[in-house]
Amino acid sequence: MALKNLLACILLLGIGSSAMAQTSGSIKGKLVDTTSKQSLKDATVTLLDARDSTLELFGLAKEDGSFEILNISFGTYLVHIAFQGYEPVFKTITISKAEPVNNFGRVYMKQSFNDLGNVTVTQSPISIKHDTIEYNASSFKTKPNAVVEDLLKKFPGMDVDKSGTIKAQGETVQRVLVDGKRFFWR
Repeated sequence: MALKNLLACILLLGIGSSAMAQTSGSIKGKLVDTTSKQSLKDATVTLLDARDSTLELFGLAKEDGSFEILNISFGTYLVHIAFQGYEPVFKTITISKAEPVNNFGRVYMKQSFNDLGNVTVTQSPISIKHDTIEYNASSFKTKPNAVVEDLLKKFPGMDVDKSGTIKAQGETVQRVLVDGKRFFWR
């Protein structure tokens, strides 16, 4: 009987010392999209030191969006949850002997929309259609009261000689159209 009491006492001491010796904890939760309520597989969950933001541990969300990071030393941490196309989530947590497991439950992540600010849409100065090159004349600056010859000289690959012959890419131009209508040149 004394042997049983001794074994029970040793077992209780072993359990008590292992409970007292616990120096780490864990975090867990599940990541979900706010609009479609779908799980976010492979989102990153990063544990940063709250004092200097150095990386301590990290993990990825599983197929069902759940995550769990184990063996976290006691202390205060910043949890950073990120997934491409979603706004990042930041949470400050403390892992302690009194609260070794921190369960986030469902973490809803919002899609992120980037504002491009002011956007100016412009037409390309040159477009090629089959064997025809079209130039957008407003894309080429000329002096006020300029003649057509001055504008043609600004077009890339175009040459106008002294006799008024127009050449494009080394070949003589047979006709010039302005707004789709034949322009009489000489």
